Amino acid sequence: MEKKAGMKRDREFELELDEKYDNVSDDAFALMNEAFLRLNNQEGLQSYGRFVELLVGYHRKYGGLE
Repeated sequence: MEKKAGMKRDREFELELDEKYDNVSDDAFALMNEAFLRLNNQEGLQSYGRFVELLVGYHRKYGGLE
């Protein structure tokens, strides 16, 4: 149960940050970042985000991240 409470707290914090810093420049940066990834033969932000999730999960399981 303790992990779920922590995950819920982290998700709520993430949503608060997203709302606090959501603005037009955020959208412009996302478009530029998407273009940069595609120019470098990446699939874009979604695949990059998935890679980061896998990397963090790996380090939490094997590398000591909490």
